[in-house]
Amino acid sequence: MSKSNRGRSVFCTIAAQHDNLGDIVIRQRMLDLVDQHHDLHISAGSMPDEYLAAFDLPLNARIYRSSTGFAAAFFWASVRGRSALLLPPGPYPLTSTRAAVRGAASIAGTLLARAGGGPSITVGKSVRGTHRAAVQIERVLFRLSNIYVARDRRSASTLSLPVAAEPDLSLLSPPAPPQESRFVAISLRYDRPVAEQFLDAVVRWARESNLTPVFVTQVRRDERRHAELAALHGAEHVAWGDRTHRQQMGAVEQAYAHSAVVVTDRLHAALLGALGGAIPVAMTAPGKPSKIADAADGVMRIVSIEGTADQAEVMGQLDAARAQGPMTAAMAEAADRLSSVRARVSRALARG
Repeated sequence: MSKSNRGRSVFCTIAAQHDNLGDIVIRQRMLDLVDQHHDLHISAGSMPDEYLAAFDLPLNARIYRSSTGFAAAFFWASVRGRSALLLPPGPYPLTSTRAAVRGAASIAGTLLARAGGGPSITVGKSVRGTHRAAVQIERVLFRLSNIYVARDRRSASTLSLPVAAEPDLSLLSPPAPPQESRFVAISLRYDRPVAEQFLDAVVRWARESNLTPVFVTQVRRDERRHAELAALHGAEHVAWGDRTHRQQMGAVEQAYAHSAVVVTDRLHAALLGALGGAIPVAMTAPGKPSKIADAADGVMRIVSIEGTADQAEVMGQLDAARAQGPMTAAMAEAADRLSSVRARVSRALARG
């Protein structure tokens, strides 16, 4: 039986910010790129069991808590010519020596996999930064990779290379069926200030539109601030509380499925909201880049509002956002584009 027929041993990691549902979504979609006849070897590190339970893992997946055990398994699979390396999606700040060391480790893994005839695959990265060594190492990784696809066009500018850009991996799933709009969802980072006039305008617009404002906790760190803001504005709150990661994911998806718009400065609140049928409205900081705008570029139209905007501008922009109508077509097109990426991954894993 040939290597391609019996499948490969695909090595990857799902370790991330375990209190962030967006990190779970993009890593689940990374795993979904791999056909079922390949064996998944997954490094989980110190991630809590509740985090792991939020994933839908194939029966043949093997979880490693030890980095030594994971590295040893990868080495022997590579020696046998069966390994493949799948590098994780998400933001990669190329801003430090630590980033350069991490990139060098990715290159070492890529060389080992390729020495045995296996591919190195990167899908969904977003790279930023100007640290000379880190940028140069990432450029080498790009050239060595069988597939290297970013989630935004700015990554190509960072590396000064023709890096292909496709939608964020969270959009691999098709959009949810349309539901009745009852809410205006609000999901904000706990560590960034927001002007009272901004939230006052959002809440007023919601109520004048016969919608209920609801704060949605998609990242557990945001919960305390959301609770305070919900109490201050008399709004509802999809709190995390004692729910498991999987239960909270379901509650968040239900909230977005019944939201007309989602106002947020978190990328995956915008994208999961769009999948649920809500129109993303990005709250931005004056003069600062927006992950949401970068990821939406070439994928879908979004409305961006500076957090310092006055009430009339906020309400006018929310009117404009709702007038756009459902994101169904854009979400379906994004899923199609990512299905083509998945087909490329399947072909790369089948070769050799």
